[in-house]
Amino acid sequence: MMSEEVQEKASDDVMWMRMMKRYAIGMVIGIAILAYAFPQLQVEASKPVLLEILLGGILTFGGGFGIAVSLFFHLWHSKES
Repeated sequence: MMSEEVQEKASDDVMWMRMMKRYAIGMVIGIAILAYAFPQLQVEASKPVLLEILLGGILTFGGGFGIAVSLFFHLWHSKES
């Protein structure tokens, strides 16, 4: 019985780390898109450039929000055990 609890805890940790990596990758991609698009914004403010900035912002802030929520729930559930 005890080994099942240990396996469940290990699988939860693996899933949590997988989620954190995906959110972090999303943030890095978003920051890269923003770094590419912001200098173009000063030259021309066309729709594709604005859409790039929108996509970069969504990825950056969405990734940060996902990391914060995942960390919150990880800490919350780790104190219960």
